[in-house]
Amino acid sequence: YTHLIVCIEQGRSGKTTAGNSGLNASVQRVEIKTGKVSTILQGMSRCDGIATTPWGTVLATEETTDGRAYEIIRPLETTGHWVANRATGDIRNAVDSTVPSESIAQRQGLPTMAWEGLAVLPSGVVIAGDELRPGSTALDSDGGALFKFVPDSPRVSKDPITDLRQSPLVSGRTYAMQVSCVD
Repeated sequence: YTHLIVCIEQGRSGKTTAGNSGLNASVQRVEIKTGKVSTILQGMSRCDGIATTPWGTVLATEETTDGRAYEIIRPLETTGHWVANRATGDIRNAVDSTVPSESIAQRQGLPTMAWEGLAVLPSGVVIAGDELRPGSTALDSDGGALFKFVPDSPRVSKDPITDLRQSPLVSGRTYAMQVSCVD
């Protein structure tokens, strides 16, 4: 390997020169040989789960109650992109830019949750856990769940994708397994 792709787990913070929020570094690339650090994406909230997909992208997720999932194509070439609006999935090719990103997409078919660990299968199925669990806040309290995203178009090719529209994460259904802490 030549690089590490890492999450920076901090809340969305900082003001851009245009007065917008989300200047914080969220996903970074570290070149092993030189130690050079480059910011791929800014403006996430508490980036925590990150995985390389079998089709050559990176899936980065947020560990916050309204946590989202973001897919990055060409992570060794993509630099300086910005989440303009987490709620709508508006991602731009640079901070304060009006140009939409073609290298990063928010995957709105994946669950909105406090992401804590994930596995991405070659078919595009994603299995992930919510930060909370039954009984974690008080006795007999509800908690998180394990989620399974099943793509509408499961991936069969083993080749890398060349466009984010080819990803199996574009659309699908999410299922949850919940466990009660009550006898």
